[in-house]
Amino acid sequence: MANLRQIKTQIKSIKSTAKVTKALQMVAATKVKNTQARAEQFKYYADGIQNIIHNLGDLSKLGEVELARESKEVKRITILLIATSRGFTGSLNSNLTLELNRTIKTLKAKYGESVEFQGVSIYKYGLKIFNKMGIPVLAHFGELGEKATTYDLIPVFEIIEKSFLSNESDEVYVLFPKFVNALVQKPTLERLLPISISSLNEKKELKEGEVSESQEENKSAEIIFEPSKGEILGNLIREYFQSMIFNSLLQTIASEFSARFVAMKSATDNANKLVKNLSLKYNRIRQEKITKEMLDVVGGSVV
Repeated sequence: MANLRQIKTQIKSIKSTAKVTKALQMVAATKVKNTQARAEQFKYYADGIQNIIHNLGDLSKLGEVELARESKEVKRITILLIATSRGFTGSLNSNLTLELNRTIKTLKAKYGESVEFQGVSIYKYGLKIFNKMGIPVLAHFGELGEKATTYDLIPVFEIIEKSFLSNESDEVYVLFPKFVNALVQKPTLERLLPISISSLNEKKELKEGEVSESQEENKSAEIIFEPSKGEILGNLIREYFQSMIFNSLLQTIASEFSARFVAMKSATDNANKLVKNLSLKYNRIRQEKITKEMLDVVGGSVV
């Protein structure tokens, strides 16, 4: 009887857990769709900035922009790490840790063992990863919500930009989980600063014989920039830099909910299988007990 009571308690407990994991699974599924939609909408804005920069024409003045300044020698590198705000995300954060470790080895091989690293973390698991690896943290932003906007990221923009312009950082990278699909979140490293010409020269080639409207108009008119072309370019580069960070944040949020959806679905399925196995065990023991009692009754009657 004790075994039956124990199994029944286990079944009840596992069913309660399955209800919780199922609820988390459904919430995560809804939030993945919403966040993915935000990321898709923001992509148009980021692409728009790049198109405007391309339409400015010659990017030779990019070297005059402060955020595009290349250091003669790289001595200190800042890494912006955007991890998850909560757990139940499977191997997502451990994959980020592995990628950060590989990144550090690669950069040391490129710039020398003497290069120093410092971190800026968003969400609590980013801070945990830095602490685990012994990387000093310049700043931590753990209170950003899942609906954070570019306005909420202003302190992040400012501290990274200030660090670069004051020569405290020679290069700045961002590491985040890129949302590929519901099952795949790829740890991705991108260089934020200095902005390189190569990252801005991904211009779509016009089809052979095709002439854009802007090209046709510019044949007969020279564009006048107010303020100067260099100043406009500097403002656009800053917008581009900030858009890269915000896009990384949106990708991370979508990846977090996606990973949680997969983890909770797996947990729910495992709980249901466990309940099924325990129910079979419960019924088998109960049947054996009934059979034994019947045999005892029959044996007693014979005697």
